Amino acid sequence: MLKSVTKKLKPLIQAKLKEEYFAIANEANLYCLDYIERRFERSNIQSGLEFIRPKKISETNSAVSAKIVEVGDLLELAYPHLFNSASKQARVKFRSEVIISDVFRSFGRELFRENVTWARIVALFAFSGSLSVDCVVQGNPEFVKTVLNCTRLYVLENLAVWIKNQGGWVSMF
Repeated sequence: MLKSVTKKLKPLIQAKLKEEYFAIANEANLYCLDYIERRFERSNIQSGLEFIRPKKISETNSAVSAKIVEVGDLLELAYPHLFNSASKQARVKFRSEVIISDVFRSFGRELFRENVTWARIVALFAFSGSLSVDCVVQGNPEFVKTVLNCTRLYVLENLAVWIKNQGGWVSMF
């Protein structure tokens, strides 16, 4: 009897978890967008891009985003060689979405090879900011949306379970 109940509940539990993972990835997209915009401001870059944002952002989401930007700024100051000129370091010019996706996945694999931490997740956002700056500087601002999509997808496929197990984004504090 327990087995049949478990069998019936399994799809519902999996659907609920999938929904939670998508929510985590969508929040990552918002945080990454905030980070990229902050990076553009610091670099005096006008991308000309307009992004669709939720009409209402919770205080919690705003606080998490502010913390990510704060920690990311510190990471960039401490390790400028890691978060500037990503395309130069990768020895590629960002001419296509495929190139950006490949560089992003390679960076993510290397960054999280040993373990996942909040600092490494913030480093992923900092890298996204660096990629975005390079895209605009190289004359391809439309690729910033690809960077955002790569970040969201990477979080969904590789980090959402860890983030959920930590208690969600709010546990970053």
